Amino acid sequence: MAEVKTRELRARKAKTCGPPTEDVMSSKRARKSPFGAAKRSALGDITNQGKVEEDCNKPPILETKHDLKTSGRERKRAGDQSSDDNLQVAARVNVADSKDREQKNEEPRENILVEGSSSEKGEVEKAKEQCVEDEDEIDDVDAENINDPNLVSTYAVDIFRYLKEREEICTVSPYIHRQEEINASMRAILVDWMVEVQENFDLNHETLYLAVGLLDRYLQRVSHSRSKLQLYGCAAMLIASKFDERVAPSVTDFIFISNDAFDSEELLSAECSILFALSFDINLPCPYRFLRRFAKCGRCDFRTLTLARFVCELSLTDSSFVGEKPSCLAAGCLLLSRLMLHLKPKWSRTVQYYSGYSREVLTALLLRLNALVRGSRRKASAISQKYSHSVFLEVANIPLLDDSELDSCEA
Repeated sequence: MAEVKTRELRARKAKTCGPPTEDVMSSKRARKSPFGAAKRSALGDITNQGKVEEDCNKPPILETKHDLKTSGRERKRAGDQSSDDNLQVAARVNVADSKDREQKNEEPRENILVEGSSSEKGEVEKAKEQCVEDEDEIDDVDAENINDPNLVSTYAVDIFRYLKEREEICTVSPYIHRQEEINASMRAILVDWMVEVQENFDLNHETLYLAVGLLDRYLQRVSHSRSKLQLYGCAAMLIASKFDERVAPSVTDFIFISNDAFDSEELLSAECSILFALSFDINLPCPYRFLRRFAKCGRCDFRTLTLARFVCELSLTDSSFVGEKPSCLAAGCLLLSRLMLHLKPKWSRTVQYYSGYSREVLTALLLRLNALVRGSRRKASAISQKYSHSVFLEVANIPLLDDSELDSCEA
C-alpha cells in the first residue's frame, strides 16, 4: 500500500511541476487561438513567422459644501432634534432646491461631458469649442446605459479624464538610440513575439499594451544586452498579466512558451528589476482603452473597431510611435480605419468632442500610420497573420489607401 501511495504522489508531482502539456495550455484559453500553442525564442527567428466592452459614462452631480449649508428656517422646523439630524434634513432640502434651480436655468448638460485634462490647449481646445457650439449634433453616448449599474456609465467620464491626466505623466521619450546593443528591429521582433504570446494564452488586449508600455518605460531607464531582451519582455508580460487578468499564466507557462531560454529565478529577478525601476507605478494608460471608448462614441461596428485594432497593434512594433500619447494614437487609428472602409461621416462631431482631437490635428499622424500599414504588407509578422484570420474578419487584407487619398478625404 505504501508503494502505491508513493507512486501516486510522484505522478501528481510530475503533473503539477513538469512543463505544461497542451491540455493545460488550452485550459488557460477561453477559446482556441488561430496560432495554437507554439513555443520558440523571440529573437531566434528573424522573420518572426511562426469584447467590445461598452464604456459608458455620465458623471454624478456632486453637491458642494455651500449647497449643504442649512437655513435658519429648516433648523427651526427641526425642533429639538440632534445636530446630525438637522444637517441631514437640510442637506435633502438643499439638494432638491439645487435640482429645481438647474431645471429652471436649463443649462446645457453637455458641458460636463468634456473629457481630457485642463492643461490641453491649442487645437484640442479649439476642437472642443467648435463642438460645444453645435451641441444639438452631439450624441450623449452614455444616456442609454445610465440605468445599468454594471456599465458604470456614471463614472466613465471621470475615468477617461483621469487616464488623460496620467498619459501626460507617463509619456516615454525615444530611447532606442541610447541602447548600446538593442535596436529598433530587435524591439519590433520582440513585440511581434509578445503578440503571439498574448494570442496563445488568450490574454486581454489591454495586457499586451500594458506589457509593451512597461517594457518601454523600463528600457528608457536601463540599458540591457540583446541576450536579455526576451527575458525582460516576458517579465513585462508577467507583470501585466498579474495586473489585468483574472487568472494570469504562471512562471512555468512563460518559461515553456519561451523555449526554456531562461529559468524561473531569472524571470522573477527580471520582474523585480522592472518593478523597482518603475517604483511599482504600473497603472499606465493604453491606446486600446481609448480606442474602445472612441469607437463607442462614433457608433462604430465591429469591423471598423477590428481594423483600428490592427493598425494600433502595428504601431506597437514601431519605436517611432513610442512618444505618441495613447489617446491621440487611438484617435488616429480609428480615423484611418474609417477612411480605409470609406465610411461617412469620416470624423463626426461627437467623436471629435469626446476624443478632443480634430481631423486637422490628426493629419500628420494619419500619414505615418498609413505608411506603417503599407509596410506591413511587405513582410510577414504575427500581427498580420493574426488579423488575416477569419476570427478577425481578415481586416489585414483590406485595400490600402494612398497618401493622396488621405489628403483629399474630408472630415
